[in-house]
Amino acid sequence: MKAPSRHHFWLDIDTRPFMRVLHFLALTLWEVGARDEAIKEAKTLLRLNPNDNQGIRELLHIWYPATGDCDALTKLLRRYRSDWSVSHLYTSWLLGFRNGNAAEAELADALEANPHVPVLLGDANASVPDDDDDLAMPGYVLAGSGAEAAGYADFSRSVWKSVPGAIEALITRAKMVSV
Repeated sequence: MKAPSRHHFWLDIDTRPFMRVLHFLALTLWEVGARDEAIKEAKTLLRLNPNDNQGIRELLHIWYPATGDCDALTKLLRRYRSDWSVSHLYTSWLLGFRNGNAAEAELADALEANPHVPVLLGDANASVPDDDDDLAMPGYVLAGSGAEAAGYADFSRSVWKSVPGAIEALITRAKMVSV
């Protein structure tokens, strides 16, 4: 087998098991506290799979601010500026809030993607009405659903809490933004 070029690595199905192992390695390194090494593996995955079919950037949305590397987060958000994921949109707003320039338009985009996130970030035990969750196939989460919001809120809550007043401001401003 001829080795695929770096830019087509993910496109070669034979590389997928290797990519999954690297993903698991990054997650494991993070869990055991080897944060720099975890980020290094995540960055390797983004180099090998620039379209990020594995969702590695969603890990970095949390890992960069958790390690204080907001410059790297800013570059990542710019690189994938057309990303419409809940993680990207809410992380962009959080970074703007942290830097003192949270935009109402960014918040409106985030709320349009998933309006349940502010409530669930504010109260981990809250429930949100969401009949759409029943429509998802087993193992899948629908965009805009309560399950998606809960997943993001659970994963990102510690980073949101590390920015004083961010969750409270999100909840207050979300009530004022019309979507």
